[in-house]
Amino acid sequence: MNAATPTFPTLRRNDLFISYSRRDKEFVSQLDAAFRQVNRDPWIDWEDIPDGEEWRKAIAQGIEGADTFIFVITPDSVASKECGKELDQAIALNKRIIPIVRRETEAVHPILTELNWIFFRESDDFNIAFRKLVKAINTDLGYVQTHTRLLGRAIEWEHGRDDGFLLRGKDLQSAEDWLASPEKKEPIPTEMHRKYIAKSREVAAADQRLAEVGRRAKRIIRISSIVSLVSLASAAVAITAAVYQANRTIEGLNQQTRRLSVEIEARKSQIEGLNLSQERLTKDNGVLIKQLKKFGSTDESIAALLSSSPQEQIYRVEQIKKANDSYHQTVEKLVSAQAQAQTQPTISESPISIAAPSASPIVPPPAAGEEPPQSIKSAESSERMKSKATDSQTAGLTIVGSQAMVQRSSPVTIEYYPKDIDPEAVQKTLTKLGFNLNIKQASVTDAPLNILFYGRNVSEDDVKLVAYTLIRAGVQIKYIQPFTKLADEKASVIQVGALRELAEKPALDVEEIRSQSLPLPR
Repeated sequence: MNAATPTFPTLRRNDLFISYSRRDKEFVSQLDAAFRQVNRDPWIDWEDIPDGEEWRKAIAQGIEGADTFIFVITPDSVASKECGKELDQAIALNKRIIPIVRRETEAVHPILTELNWIFFRESDDFNIAFRKLVKAINTDLGYVQTHTRLLGRAIEWEHGRDDGFLLRGKDLQSAEDWLASPEKKEPIPTEMHRKYIAKSREVAAADQRLAEVGRRAKRIIRISSIVSLVSLASAAVAITAAVYQANRTIEGLNQQTRRLSVEIEARKSQIEGLNLSQERLTKDNGVLIKQLKKFGSTDESIAALLSSSPQEQIYRVEQIKKANDSYHQTVEKLVSAQAQAQTQPTISESPISIAAPSASPIVPPPAAGEEPPQSIKSAESSERMKSKATDSQTAGLTIVGSQAMVQRSSPVTIEYYPKDIDPEAVQKTLTKLGFNLNIKQASVTDAPLNILFYGRNVSEDDVKLVAYTLIRAGVQIKYIQPFTKLADEKASVIQVGALRELAEKPALDVEEIRSQSLPLPR
């Protein structure tokens, strides 16, 4: 290393984690040596797993404790299942990820495509590339260290639910300030961060209330002690004043007790209400199951719903009901619009027109590629490769809807895999709405359906209509985003996708979909 190589501030050991393929060990050794020259000791599996320690657990702990996750991109690391698991864990923990390219390859993880790459190829200057890597690691370093420190404490608390791991005093205030920071920095806090800090504040508030009650009791005792020491001449007056003050204090405590009792009763009423709602759901299970099957839910999704907690069950059923109401309102809106268009004396520009039922021809499907939302973009080449691979492995089926309530002069095609839903029920609904269907015959992912992509020629009403149809069938939609890389070839397509990266994200609320413009989340 030359004299211009930047140095790091003093940091703890192993705050960098390097994920790589064994075939690139020689390069990683060179990178490790460069870090050691600037007093850094990154976590590497050949030197940081003690003898006898379970290696997978040690790797997981190394990722949890690292501020920065460095992924060495080569064809071997991209193909490695273990490297993929390490990257998935870093993504789940919202770690700062820095991809460095040793040997170029096209098929990379979608998350990596939206990040800035640093090139360490044979043709690149190692020292220049290393200085760029140092600068990236040092960016917002204090913020990233706080992210790691709070995440580590949150994980310890999550394992044992021991209140001793919770934050208090200045640590709690500092964590709340960090969480509420208006600056949009990466990596963003995880849901575990938010739960941990909220629980810390809840327990701190309870401790404060308990301490206040203790202080009041001590004041009463001090008053009684003073009364016993006053002279006999003023004893009657002092005792009367002390008793009066004590009575006022006791009355105040009694009022506080009564307020707490009212809160407890309110909580009981809320719990009883949930229990009654649960009983009604249980009594109406037969009707509910029949309706859910009609909407397109599978036996597995219905069983999962009925076995969930009362609160979750009530919320999910309400979402399905709202989706059904919004579905019918949107259909009425479209039918009304096309009826008005029919009465116009001139040619209407409406994309919807009434047409007689037609046959249902089966034609070869167009190539379809799954594309992530704007916040999870993937490379154009990667998407096209995935599309070709999918079509070569599975037979597609394109259906033009017959007996449709509406038929579009500009057709809209729905591309989806019939997974997590009843294929026949959902196909019947979408065909009735006048959509063309491109149905894939097999799933290429174990992730549940959770995302919609749409082309620029597709109306918001049509996209939302598909979302309502899927939510009625038990699908939890988490992203609704336009195509970017495939915008030209998918201009009139709505694609239903499944991304593992969205597993922990909250589902979109039906009211949010109904009342807001696309894309969602904004």
